[in-house]
Amino acid sequence: MHHREKWLTSNTAHFANLCLKDSQIIQRGMIGDTTDFSGLVDGEREALFLFPDESAVELDENFPMGNYHLIVPDGTWRQAKKFKRRIPEFKEIRTVKIPAGRPSRYLLRRQGNEEGLSTYEAIARDLGYLEHDSQLEAKLDDIFKVIVKRTMMSRFGLPKDREDLYSELLEQYLIDSSSKIKVPSTL
Repeated sequence: MHHREKWLTSNTAHFANLCLKDSQIIQRGMIGDTTDFSGLVDGEREALFLFPDESAVELDENFPMGNYHLIVPDGTWRQAKKFKRRIPEFKEIRTVKIPAGRPSRYLLRRQGNEEGLSTYEAIARDLGYLEHDSQLEAKLDDIFKVIVKRTMMSRFGLPKDREDLYSELLEQYLIDSSSKIKVPSTL
C-alpha cells in the first residue's frame, strides 16, 4: 500500500485485509524506505503481480491451478504502475490481469479508467479465478456492497436505523455527481 492510502476512508485494501486471513499490508513509498520484499517472492508459492500492463497474462477459468502468492499494489494508477518497476525483487515475477468484466461498483472515488476497479474488487475477482471458486468472489462482492453502502450512508449522515432512505439519497447523489463520476449501468 502506498503510504498516502493508509488513512483514506475510501481505501479498500484495508477491508480486503480484514476479510482475508492470509493477507498482509506492507506500506511503501516513504522517503528512505528500506523494506525487504524478498520474502514475498522467495517462497513455496509462485508470486503473481496484479497489474494490467502489456506483459500481463489474463486470468480466466483456464488459468492453471497452483499455489500462488498474489501481490496487489494499492494506490493510484500512477503509483501502482511504478511499484513493480521500483522493487528489484518484483522485476522477474509474472504479471497477471483481470479480463474485462462488469464495471466497478465503487462510488467512493472517481475512476480515471473505465475498466478500473477498486483494490478490493480486483482482489475478489482475482481470487475467484485463482481459486477456481466463483462463490468466493460472490461472497466477497456481497461484503463489498455493504462496505460501499455503509460508507455512503456515513457520508450522507444517514444513521443505520434510517437505511430506508438510502436508495433515494443515492439516486440524488448520482444525479448530482453525474458530471463528476462515471456511473456504472449495473447499479
